[in-house]
Amino acid sequence: MEFGLIVALAIFFEILTVLFRLILKLQSKVVQKKFIRIHHGYIGMAVLLASFAMPDLLLWEIGWALIISDLVHHYTVLPLLKISAVDLDMEHYGISEIALRRKFVVALAALLVIGILASAATSVWVSLVALAMIIVSEELQELLPKFKLPQEVVEHF
Repeated sequence: MEFGLIVALAIFFEILTVLFRLILKLQSKVVQKKFIRIHHGYIGMAVLLASFAMPDLLLWEIGWALIISDLVHHYTVLPLLKISAVDLDMEHYGISEIALRRKFVVALAALLVIGILASAATSVWVSLVALAMIIVSEELQELLPKFKLPQEVVEHF
């Protein structure tokens, strides 16, 4: 039950995130530019820690789902939307046939990654690694060139 619930909730949270981005055209960098950026993974970590005080409230599953959704968003969905040119202000944005086909591929990739990450959602220590990855995601455009990655890779993060 735990695995299935984490997967379902992570999918739900990511669908909400993508709907806000692609339908309402909201981007967290724009909305939160006056404040500290709050990733839903940060909220997930707080919920995960709260699960120790209130173990009967499904907080463990909700926390992991938020963390996984945030990781999938930064390391799978956003790069794939850019690579497939279906993100905001890109060639195939909208609901044309090619845009929908490309968005479907992005969704399948995200589902695969959610399943893999949910299977690893067993420990608070693993969540600390996930949280570190979320924090680093803000600096990827500066960090990736330092590792001598090709410019094509850097552009998609």
